Amino acid sequence: MATRKEEKGCRDYCFAPDPSVPTRIQVYELWEDSDSLAAHFDHPNYARMVEVLGSANVKESINQAYLVERGEPVYGPNAERKTVFFAD
Repeated sequence: MATRKEEKGCRDYCFAPDPSVPTRIQVYELWEDSDSLAAHFDHPNYARMVEVLGSANVKESINQAYLVERGEPVYGPNAERKTVFFAD
């Protein structure tokens, strides 16, 4: 996707239909920092997305930003399911 390839600070970007709710589009974005996300709103990729959603007659948009300060794998090194998280 263009956003992931072209925009500085974009680690992940997925724009796809929700398989459980036919009228819903799920957008997942992961940005390195606040400045990168803010710059995204001024990028032509964002303008194009707004145009596409408008032409699809999108009626509602619910958007949230989350600050994630820590992450770790769900599975251990041998693919075993972990039972404890963030224990150190």
